[in-house]
Amino acid sequence: LKPILSKGAALWLAPQHPRGMAMRGMSLFRFVPVALYAASVTAQRSSPDPPKHWGGPRFKGKRVLVTGGDSGIGYAAVEAFYLECAKVLLHGHSEKKSAEALASVKALTVPDACADSPPSVEYAVADIRNASEVASLMNATVRLLGGLDIAVNNAGTAGGKTRQIGDPDFVDSSGKLYDESILDINLRGTLKCMNAELQYWESAKMPGVMVNVASIAGEVSWAGPLYSSSKWAMIGFTKQAALNYAGKGIRVNAVAPGAVNTTMLRDGRSPTDPTWVARREHWERLIPAGRIAEPWEMAGPITFLASDMATYVTGAVLTADGDLSQAKPLNLASAASAEGALFV
Repeated sequence: LKPILSKGAALWLAPQHPRGMAMRGMSLFRFVPVALYAASVTAQRSSPDPPKHWGGPRFKGKRVLVTGGDSGIGYAAVEAFYLECAKVLLHGHSEKKSAEALASVKALTVPDACADSPPSVEYAVADIRNASEVASLMNATVRLLGGLDIAVNNAGTAGGKTRQIGDPDFVDSSGKLYDESILDINLRGTLKCMNAELQYWESAKMPGVMVNVASIAGEVSWAGPLYSSSKWAMIGFTKQAALNYAGKGIRVNAVAPGAVNTTMLRDGRSPTDPTWVARREHWERLIPAGRIAEPWEMAGPITFLASDMATYVTGAVLTADGDLSQAKPLNLASAASAEGALFV
């Protein structure tokens, strides 16, 4: 267990430690999960091959908006909806990246199941921190797709180097937090998107489905304070909106990914960069499943919650993290701080 346990966790289990002595009379079954977990991370596991397409025409005729759809989890979701016959609007924050992502989606082979209702994909660029640009994005969605049935609010940021509450530069001389963009995008930006989407469904008197992409950092506090706060908030307002709109036929759910092989997790580094390779190996020692996820593995939970297979599911958070959040009893947050931050 030495490579896995933090100093605090090791003391907790040590017989000579007061807590360890108090626990000696307790059932051995308290520690079986620890042993099983330790064994499970000894070898790196490879990711399964992505599916050639996603389960058939579940989204035939559906109109889908994916924010942050130009890369990572968002792009994987765009691909998945497109390959299941949806009409998709890919939102991005960069004209160049969005156009490149659009070309990649259009190069995909459309499944035969979509022959009588071919999918389509368009893109729009907007800064979701700006309410007027969010309104323009919503107008573009209705204009290009003919309406909106499903909204995936995925756009987000991890910011730059984190600060801890109490650090001298956590609040600057002007009274601002060290990285306001995290809250401006993840929290306020997502709320602005949700507001526009819900207003559209309300005014059209039609049902709708919303999936917000949160994080396990919104369930266990492993990330920096602003990122964690933004994702805890997202889970909170997902549940609140679900309760408020359940009687109107509008479902609101969230997905909470763990470590996913995206540019954001890699800090913009290439997959072969030595710093990233070392960080990835560190992640894979901590994750019970023995590996980090690929973006397409988050598209599955997203499309499930958006589909008619989940018509009675609202206010839920679907955690997809290789069981990383259940590893919390091993005090992995302390282990992470000793070896290097897990999140930026």
